[in-house]
Amino acid sequence: MSRLEDLHDILMECSEHLTWVDGVWSDADDEERMEMRSLLVQIELQLQSLVGARDVPWAALRRAMDLMAHASHNLNLLSLAEYTRKLSRLERKLRAATTDEGWDAYLAIDTLKSDETARRATRRCPECVCAHGQHDQFITSRSS
Repeated sequence: MSRLEDLHDILMECSEHLTWVDGVWSDADDEERMEMRSLLVQIELQLQSLVGARDVPWAALRRAMDLMAHASHNLNLLSLAEYTRKLSRLERKLRAATTDEGWDAYLAIDTLKSDETARRATRRCPECVCAHGQHDQFITSRSS
């Protein structure tokens, strides 16, 4: 088999695996998600070696980079979905273990933390990083 056929086979295999991931994504159970994660990591590794190889035809390189971006995007989505699922599970446990008043207090604290994080992110600018850093340090030390 020629080198070009090998490249084509690798690209086709990766493409088929990504199509499978896209097809089972929404209805996947925990075992399938683990299989997806493993498969996506394997795809990325295969494609990284292809992208890093010498004398790869431009069309194959472009296709490999597109597939690698797709696999990376799916891995990010999978990680976000796992994080969201874990967070939801913990919130359900917390909700079941607390009173309505305790739950409302937790949500208020969570909202305040989110708002403070957003404010810190938006008020940063290159011209006055030092002043913002001092302000953030003051606010943090006062709230501790």
